[in-house]
Amino acid sequence: MSQFAGCVSGFVVLACIIALVDFLRIIPISLISSFVLFSAINLAFELEEGLFFYKYFKKDFYYFIATVVCCLIFGVADGLILVIFVTLVLIIKRSTRPTWHLIAADVDKEIKSKLEEI
Repeated sequence: MSQFAGCVSGFVVLACIIALVDFLRIIPISLISSFVLFSAINLAFELEEGLFFYKYFKKDFYYFIATVVCCLIFGVADGLILVIFVTLVLIIKRSTRPTWHLIAADVDKEIKSKLEEI
């Protein structure tokens, strides 16, 4: 995903949150906490699903565990706000640091393999 696509998706999510803020105010905290608790219990008892989630989506799995722990420690509203803030910071940090590939290492391997052939 390019940086422009990340900016566009961020603005779309922000627009959805702004548009739905009135609807989200009337949802009781008990309903939100039941979603968090249900997903935690479901992941704990469905061991195969939890292992699949851990194996293929490790970062999301850690975000989920952090969400459950923060909701249990700080309460639902404060825990979700804290996790959303930390996740947002980590995503911004990850998207601003580009990945680097050492081209020189690949060239050295090619040169060594060609020298070995000779």
